[in-house]
Amino acid sequence: MLIISKSRLKSALVLGFAVSLMAPGKAQEIRFVEDGLGAANRWVEDNPKDVAIIVRFGAKTAVDPKVIVYWLQKDFADNGCSATHFLFERGAGGSAVGFVTRNHAWGPFSLADSRKSVAETCKQHLFEVERGLN
Repeated sequence: MLIISKSRLKSALVLGFAVSLMAPGKAQEIRFVEDGLGAANRWVEDNPKDVAIIVRFGAKTAVDPKVIVYWLQKDFADNGCSATHFLFERGAGGSAVGFVTRNHAWGPFSLADSRKSVAETCKQHLFEVERGLN
């Protein structure tokens, strides 16, 4: 069971993360790295069929990182990209999200806008993977 404060719930709903619908699923450990983009680039070099998702987690962000992982992981899987790897880094202010594949980087997006960009990211990535272009 996820316990979340009212302020976090309100912020999560505003950002498009409907936490009230969150179901138990595959948990990924939340680890923070110093250089999210560098770590993402190294990850996709070693794992060319994966999408690395960088989350710059701002100090003012009220959404729990596990909620971000859950919904973005679900969005990617729903669009055919089930191989994802999350990298979190700390930042000031609000949060931003970026997607990295072997050939491309998308973003930065706000938390809410990141979900809107998943389908396009997956479409391009799967096109390249299926044709061996990555």
